[in-house]
Amino acid sequence: MTGELAHAVAWQKRAFAAYEAAGDLLLQGDALRFLSRLHYLNGDRALADQAGEAAVASLEAYPGTPELTLAYANRAQLAMLADDPDETVRWSELALPIARALGRDDIVATVLNNYGTGIQYADLDRAMALLDESIALGIATGSQEHVARAYTNKSWLLRQARRLDLALAVANEGVAYCRERDLDTWRDYMIGGLALTLLDLGRWDEAEATAEPVVSSTTNTHLMRNPAVRAMTLLHIRRGDSDPAELIAELREHMARGREAPRFSSLALIVAEQAWTYDLPSPEALALLAEATDLACHNGSPWDRALLWMWQRKLGGETIQPDDLPLPFDHLARGAIGEAATAFSSYAMPFGEAQTLVEGDEAQALEGLAILDRLGAAATASRTRAELATRGMRKGVRGPRASTRANSFGLTRREIDVLGAIDKGWTNKQIGERLFVSAKTVDHHVSSILGKLGARTRGEAAARARDEDLIS
Repeated sequence: MTGELAHAVAWQKRAFAAYEAAGDLLLQGDALRFLSRLHYLNGDRALADQAGEAAVASLEAYPGTPELTLAYANRAQLAMLADDPDETVRWSELALPIARALGRDDIVATVLNNYGTGIQYADLDRAMALLDESIALGIATGSQEHVARAYTNKSWLLRQARRLDLALAVANEGVAYCRERDLDTWRDYMIGGLALTLLDLGRWDEAEATAEPVVSSTTNTHLMRNPAVRAMTLLHIRRGDSDPAELIAELREHMARGREAPRFSSLALIVAEQAWTYDLPSPEALALLAEATDLACHNGSPWDRALLWMWQRKLGGETIQPDDLPLPFDHLARGAIGEAATAFSSYAMPFGEAQTLVEGDEAQALEGLAILDRLGAAATASRTRAELATRGMRKGVRGPRASTRANSFGLTRREIDVLGAIDKGWTNKQIGERLFVSAKTVDHHVSSILGKLGARTRGEAAARARDEDLIS
C-alpha cells in the first residue's frame, strides 16, 4: 500500500515458504496468487504471469473456494492489463458466480473491476456501470485497495475515450480517496494519469506541477511511476528544456521486465516523437512502433493504434492504416486537415490540433505554429518550422524573436507570452483561455513578471517590456 513492493515480495515469499513447510497446499496457492499481484505492482510482468498460472494450477484442486475465485480474478486482471478482453471476460466469468455464491461482495468488487475495464472498447457504458458497482461494493465492504484500483481504471477508461474533463474529475476523486487512506501506490499512478490528461488538454504547467512530485520521488515502483514519467518525458521533448534520456531509460527498463501493449505502445510513441522532434535516425523508433503495432493490432485502444500509425507515417515508415481510426485521424487519413483539426479541438486537445494543422496549407500551418508557440512547445515548433521551410514556406517560419527567447530579466518563455497578452489588455481569464492554463496560474505568472521587471502595475510592466524590446 505504501509503494515498498520489493519488501512486500520478499515477505510474501517467506509466507509461501512457511505454508510449504506446513504442507498447506491451499494457502500455498493463495500465497502464489498474491505474489503474482505483488510482482506485477513491482513492475515484473513475466514473474506475475508465472506465479498467477501456478496459483490457478494449485488451487483448482479446491473448487468453490474464495482462494480459487481470487486466483481466477487475478488471471482476469493480468489479461485486462494486457488489453486482452476475451481472456479478461473468460476468467471473470469463472470467478463471478463463485464469488456471488459465497456471498463475498469484496471479491465481487474486484471481479467487476477487471470485467468492466476489460470490455471498455466494446461497451463503454456497461464498463462504466460495472466499475461504479465495483466502487460501491468496495466501499461497502471496506476493500480500500480495490476501491483505489477501480477509481484508477474508471479514470483511465474515460481518458482512453478522450472524455478528458470527466477523467480529470474521477482521477481527482480517486487521488483524494487514496490520500485519506495512505494508499501511496495507487495515488501515484492516478496522479500520473492526471498529468497525462492535463497534457492532452494543453494545461502543461499544471501537468508538470502534478507529475513532478511523483517523478522526483524514488519510493514507488516503475509501474506506478510510469504515467507521471511519461507525462514529464513528453513535456521535456516538446519544450526542449531538459534532456529526457534518464526518464526514457526508466521506461525502457520497465518494459524489459515484461511487455504489454498499453505501456509498450506509450514507450514506442515517446521514442518516435523524440526521433522526429530532434531529427534523429529513426530505424530504432520505427522498429519499436512496428513491434507495438503487432502487440496492439487486435485489441486495446483505437487511439493508441491511431497514434502508432500516425508516427510511423511521420517518420516515413511502412504503415497499415487501422480500420477503426478515431474521427480526428480518420479525417487526417483522408487529407481533410480542417476537419481533423476541428475534431481535435472538439476533444479540447490543442497539441493534436496543432500537429494536424501544420500538415495543411500555409494559413493552416501558421495557425498550428501559433498553437505550438502558445503551448510552449518550443522544440516541436522549431522542428515543424524546419519541415515547413523544406516545403517552400517562408512566411512565419523564423519563429519568435531572439529578444523574447533570451533576456536579462530572467523572464521565462511563458512569462513573455503572458506579457504580450497583458499588453493587449486581456484579463487573467482571457489569458488563461488563450494559453491553456488556469486563471490562478496566470496570476502567479503576473506576480513573477511584476517582480522581475520591478513594476508596480500590469500597465507599467507592459510599458517596460516594450521599452526593452521584449515584446512587439
